[in-house]
Amino acid sequence: MKISPLVLFSIFFVVSYCYDYDTNEGIIILNDTNFDIALDYYDHLLVNFDKGCKWCRIFRPYYLGAYNESLIENMNVTYAQLDLNTNLLIKERYEIEHHPTQLLFVKSDPYSPYRFTRTKNKDKLLAWLRETLAYIEEKGY
Repeated sequence: MKISPLVLFSIFFVVSYCYDYDTNEGIIILNDTNFDIALDYYDHLLVNFDKGCKWCRIFRPYYLGAYNESLIENMNVTYAQLDLNTNLLIKERYEIEHHPTQLLFVKSDPYSPYRFTRTKNKDKLLAWLRETLAYIEEKGY
């Protein structure tokens, strides 16, 4: 029995986009292997690049708080985290020098990713996220 190329492509498409991510309290855990799949799948992906340092540990509850508040506000943003200690390919690709670092990836936006550079707390992150999403919507991305 011969399988048509269309059937093979369909199988590849379903397997690629039905990726089952590990999560931590609802936040997707990314790595060098699944990072590009997530970029292709999610329209708005906010990634916290974390190295486990003192500042990263301090920021984690703020990031989780922003995630929970985003759910209440029905923001169209998927939250993810990536360990910089074990995922060096992504760290190098996006030139992550400081940690924690947050980048917002927008699927159809040529200027993506957007880097969060404000004070690392929940309220500042949410305010920046609202402003950035409004800007992206205004530009039609």
